[in-house]
Amino acid sequence: MSDLQAFSATDLMAMNFPEPRWAVRGLICEGLNLIVGAPKFGKSWFCLNLAVAIASGGKALGQIEVEKGSVLYCALEDTPRRLQSRLNIVLGGDEVPDGITFVTEMPRMPEATNLIAEWLHEHHDARLVIIDVLRKVRSAADGRTGRSAYDEDYDSLGSIKRLADEFGIAVLVVHHTRKMADESDVFNEVAGSTGITGAADAILVAKRSRNAADAVLHLTGRDVVESEFGLLWDETRCQWNLAGDSLKEAAHAAVTAKVMGNVGDTMLQIIELAATYPMGIRAANVADALSIPEDTARRYMSRAENEGRLERIGRGIYASVRSVPSVPLPSQEHIADVIPLSGVSRSSRPNDESDNGTHRTPDICATCHEPMAIVEPGQTTHPNCGGGDQ
Repeated sequence: MSDLQAFSATDLMAMNFPEPRWAVRGLICEGLNLIVGAPKFGKSWFCLNLAVAIASGGKALGQIEVEKGSVLYCALEDTPRRLQSRLNIVLGGDEVPDGITFVTEMPRMPEATNLIAEWLHEHHDARLVIIDVLRKVRSAADGRTGRSAYDEDYDSLGSIKRLADEFGIAVLVVHHTRKMADESDVFNEVAGSTGITGAADAILVAKRSRNAADAVLHLTGRDVVESEFGLLWDETRCQWNLAGDSLKEAAHAAVTAKVMGNVGDTMLQIIELAATYPMGIRAANVADALSIPEDTARRYMSRAENEGRLERIGRGIYASVRSVPSVPLPSQEHIADVIPLSGVSRSSRPNDESDNGTHRTPDICATCHEPMAIVEPGQTTHPNCGGGDQ
């Protein structure tokens, strides 16, 4: 293995590595990042605002403070005239930052990466490279190589990733989603072969409902936990902002929108009622509280689970959903670990009563997962399920 860079596990654990460099802390780290969305979503506005925020040392998405640095923006679908018009809107009268370099033409890979590398050698303070869009620089496949679409896509993106790794820089590549939505996994909506998503270090998919102003930013990656953040559109400055004052609040907004959006009155009442039962609620509880048949309550709760509005924690027992854990920052702190819909963690509630004391919340048997009354302190199962911890 003389030709390979090999090291033992002991040597690996003795190595010291610098913390990863964030272009936008909690969202865009060094490496190859994809920002994916439907045509006309506002991805270019998203990128231009990031470029201005970083070049001026301001705030990305209206709330996240960023470190000042140079930005290379390859705006390959724009003209200088359009860029000037958009920059005027984004700045809104603020001073023009001198740390952005715009390029409106770029050859395909690998020549593109060579030109970007030259710029990076000249700008040691660089923090972000934006390629808008991928199809303008992706290697042209003529169909005569006999290589699969996966191989072509992976190699094209791989050259960008190697560039990002070499310089320790965040590269953000704009790409489109497929026409057909995939409700089971939003990341399956990325257009092209899986070679594109396979090569990326992180993928951000921005989605909004038709004719809606708000959106959700979905994040996944090799070194991050899958997360969802609410976004709000500012028409005045054509800017995407976090739905809240922090990533934590934006994550909560995304969960709330998913759980509470487009529901009828009965479903909304059930979701709100479940939030008051931190240890879970059964169809019988819902039927009594809302004066509806138990079968009807059961159907609503099952549908709520299927739609991601409630989660089943035991046989016939449902509870409020929790948010997706957010990105761990370099400090190893989580922005939001678990955010129940009610805004209060289940462990912070008493075991035997709700906030208003109007009902008793049952403990769950560790064996059969059915509700049980507490017979003795420390008991965790029904007596006929094994006698509990007596």
